[in-house]
Amino acid sequence: MAKKISEKKKRMFKELVELVLNNDTIIISSVKSIPARDFQRIRKKLQDKGEIKAVKKKVMVLSLEKCAEKKPEVKKLEKYVEENCVVLFSNTDPFELASILAENRTPAKAKAGQVAIEDIHISSGPTDFPAGPMISELGSVGLKVAIEGGKITIKDDKILVRKGEKINDNTASILGKLEISPFSIGLEPIAIYSSKDKKIYTGIKIDKEAVENQLKKGASNAFNLAFNMSYACKETISLLIAKANAQFTSLNSQLNV
Repeated sequence: MAKKISEKKKRMFKELVELVLNNDTIIISSVKSIPARDFQRIRKKLQDKGEIKAVKKKVMVLSLEKCAEKKPEVKKLEKYVEENCVVLFSNTDPFELASILAENRTPAKAKAGQVAIEDIHISSGPTDFPAGPMISELGSVGLKVAIEGGKITIKDDKILVRKGEKINDNTASILGKLEISPFSIGLEPIAIYSSKDKKIYTGIKIDKEAVENQLKKGASNAFNLAFNMSYACKETISLLIAKANAQFTSLNSQLNV
């Protein structure tokens, strides 16, 4: 005897089919470990950009199979649908949406058992801890400390946890007390479908700060190269003239000695 499908699932299936067919961008995102308040905050932030749906895996897969008749590429999204996931439907550029999701991640403290996604670095400098039990606690994770002005100071920089290593209870506790939040909470894109490109993108990581730093470094290197080879452009011309004037003045004074 066939299992009866509830009216709720039928309505959800119909709604998902319409959303898939009527939107250019579909983002499958994980919501594991995201508190409800953070999820609602992100949903509110994106309400003008599209619609976010928390979905049942089976219903979403069936919806994609149904839509594959008109959008063949969406069927490839099936393997990225997880039990704990949400789907963002929008007509906004997929990379713009990924950027918005990245900007709306919030810092999160480390928990025992988590794996470090990057080296967790402790910088030297003063702390707010008075001399006392914290001296031995900090020392237990390999931090060199001293007392200055009645407060504990960390003497040397140290990588407390290396990328790929698990964080133990003691280290998680120390990181929390130092108010270091090495993780972030937010919607993590698993896969993005673009009907305009007819492609599925995975592994998209948007880091605006890193990109800006790379651009600044590139601009600085380009300026230094142009200046050192005396290449004249609007960025270097005033400094090149000043340099030439200084060289002329120095040479002129030497000739008049």
